[in-house]
Amino acid sequence: MADSYDEIPYRSLPHPDTHPTHLAVIGRLLGIATPDPYRSRVLELGCAAGGNLLPLAYYLPDTECVGIERSMRQAGEGQRAIASLGLRNARIDAADILDVGPALGRFDYIVAHGVFSWVPDAVRRRILALCRELLAPGGLALVSFNTLPGWRLRGALRDMLLLECRGEPTPAARLERARGLLETLAAAGPVPGVPASQHVNAEVRYLLAAHPSYLYHEYLADTNEPLFFTDFVALAEAEGLQYVADAELATAFPSTLGSAAERALGAIDDQLVLEQRMDFVRVRSFRKALLCHAGADVRREIALADLADIAYYGDLRAPEPLSLADAEPAAFGTPGGGAAEICHPLAKAAAVILGERFPDSLAFADLAGLAAGRARDAGLAAPEADDRQALAAELFSLFAGGAVRAEPRARRVAPSAQGLPALGPLPAWQAARGHIPTPRHQGLELDPFATALASRLTGTATDAELAATMRELLATGAPRLASGGRMDPAGVDANVARLLALFRRHGVLGPPPSGRG
Repeated sequence: MADSYDEIPYRSLPHPDTHPTHLAVIGRLLGIATPDPYRSRVLELGCAAGGNLLPLAYYLPDTECVGIERSMRQAGEGQRAIASLGLRNARIDAADILDVGPALGRFDYIVAHGVFSWVPDAVRRRILALCRELLAPGGLALVSFNTLPGWRLRGALRDMLLLECRGEPTPAARLERARGLLETLAAAGPVPGVPASQHVNAEVRYLLAAHPSYLYHEYLADTNEPLFFTDFVALAEAEGLQYVADAELATAFPSTLGSAAERALGAIDDQLVLEQRMDFVRVRSFRKALLCHAGADVRREIALADLADIAYYGDLRAPEPLSLADAEPAAFGTPGGGAAEICHPLAKAAAVILGERFPDSLAFADLAGLAAGRARDAGLAAPEADDRQALAAELFSLFAGGAVRAEPRARRVAPSAQGLPALGPLPAWQAARGHIPTPRHQGLELDPFATALASRLTGTATDAELAATMRELLATGAPRLASGGRMDPAGVDANVARLLALFRRHGVLGPPPSGRG
């Protein structure tokens, strides 16, 4: 296992659902007194080069972040990043999960993302045992895993690739052979009228566009063992842990599956049975399970009052035209090209404000007051303009569905990006590797054009000078766009302006957080 990760390092990125503020909010909504995520100890098992861990340490300077990584190559890269960036609150230990224990101390939040299904049984048991041994009172652990029955469909493609690669002596040779088969399958296309063929073809095209390390470690690794949700819960309970919820909270509610499924599943009052049945209906293939100590009192009902004790943020884009004086549904744009439908006029006003304030968060009371003022200005009368319960209910739906995110308290996270555009130390480090981690634990993917621009964001050139530099580079044929095409001068200027606006919106231009660097 270590050899394959040394030869083909896993491209680790920030995963928003692993962020301690997200975990803290879910725990508190379910009655668990989770520790202060801004001053917490965080452990990541199988942290690769720290693509998920190091942004936590960088943007939350009062945390202590520890990573465990078996691959010497990946651990070494992360250690060099820590030294280069001067991250005094982070460390990565090159160690096997089987060899670590209580000497690490207690942790408020433990993350094992992308590990559990891909290691032998003994390591899986040890991951759960470490969660029990090292988790502080009130703490939460996130353990992700491939789930049955859904992963069985993807497993058919894994079987094809493993057969194709049989006998290849090295990970690199296996990867090359696998890509060859994928290209053949893509060229052949799906068979009309055969749903299984269409499913496989869609996955083939996704893999051809994905990073090679994902293809190798998800489909060609020696171990990839999906399991049913209830079997995972039984393993956790055997180690003195209990299931809390999934980090994707919406998946706990049958209403997300449609009205027919909600009626069919409505009589099930056992949460574990319900979630397993929902996995069947959804044909779910992946989970991010949150675990706590067996003795913790988990409240399965979420109270609207608790929704008023947290802060909200969201990268939302309002449609045009938009009415804030009626309950006409409005589709707000979300990252990745999705949309969130919002109906209540007060909630629509709140969504507009969150989009304007992103990436900063607003406490519920402040957000409600601002939204009421905005809605009244648009013609909304009481009592709707003062209906904070309706606002809380719709905000929860948006939070559960991932369109809006939450944290325990309001924060300003965007630096004051005055002066010439400059990336902070960690964004600059990661930009050279093809992505930029944001204060909201997202990863901004960079094509060659964006990577070349990012390398020049050193605080020494104006926007116009940066555009001129990029025009000169493109005139020489480098860098090319990801598509291989060229741009005319006007296109270069527009792309530079778009990227700088994107970087400013996500708060990655400017000085590092207080106390850092």
